Amino acid sequence: MNRLVRVELRRMVARRATWVVLGLCAVLACLVVYGSHQSTRYLTPANRAQAAQGFDQSHADWVAHHDEWTKDCLKNAPPEAKADPSACAMPEPTLENFLGGSSLRQVVRESVSGTTGAVMFLAFLLGATFVAAEFSSGTMSTWLTFEPRRLRVFLSKVQAPVVGGVAVAAVMALICGVGVWWVARGLGLTAEASTAEQAAVVWTWVRLLAVGAFAGALGAAVGFVVRNTAACLGIAVAYGVVAELIVAGFLGPARRWLISTNLRAVVDHGTAYLTDRCTPDPQQQGILSCTSVEHHVSLGSGAAYLVVVCLAVVAISAWSYQRRDVG
Repeated sequence: MNRLVRVELRRMVARRATWVVLGLCAVLACLVVYGSHQSTRYLTPANRAQAAQGFDQSHADWVAHHDEWTKDCLKNAPPEAKADPSACAMPEPTLENFLGGSSLRQVVRESVSGTTGAVMFLAFLLGATFVAAEFSSGTMSTWLTFEPRRLRVFLSKVQAPVVGGVAVAAVMALICGVGVWWVARGLGLTAEASTAEQAAVVWTWVRLLAVGAFAGALGAAVGFVVRNTAACLGIAVAYGVVAELIVAGFLGPARRWLISTNLRAVVDHGTAYLTDRCTPDPQQQGILSCTSVEHHVSLGSGAAYLVVVCLAVVAISAWSYQRRDVG
């Protein structure tokens, strides 16, 4: 079995498509670093000092007058607002409000949000084209004459794209990690970050490797079922457009079961999303009163969901491969 995996890895390295995917990954990573640099140019030391000065003044005003502001708000508020204690709440200002919430971890989180989808698509493409090309060229039939046990062939051809997907994510993480760190260091964000925050940033990039492995296995499994690279890409694009962009807005709490939601939970060490909960307004007939409800997805639950999805797709693909004609 190990020899089969090594052979498949050598074949993957020898394929031109593999290097094209890795090249695209490197280009996209450089674009993400450039985008991070452009979006944080305003965070110069002078601007940060000015923001800190504004925060100090605003916080001092809040400490001195927030009780008075709350009383004036309640005095002039309409009756329905007075019934809600939070309607006139005056939250304490924070330095992040004046800096746009920018910190080392925030800059990394914004860059990771732009790379997760790219890693998912490129690793999926790598796995799908690696397997589908075997059927299109007819080499799958030839391969089975040397190793007739289909399950061993299937597992080896799935494991190779898993490694390839990790390589795609590693290229993205290495270039983006070094580039974003350089950008953050130039802004003085690394010096302000604690050891725990720096460790959390490193683990964020490490967890991106799991996304590459997941997507590589998924692409290979789908390739075994549809046996055509274009069809694999069509399935990926259709899911991304229909489920993640169009249908997602109507799912409400069921958005928890989207792949993208669970990917964010894994990479960001947990995520949250908002839904609207609407009830009839007791004071105005025919009017709905809506409030936002925050739903949380933990790292563990997100990872467990992705593992179940991956195993289910791989199992269906293995069953199909063992029962269908290869030719």
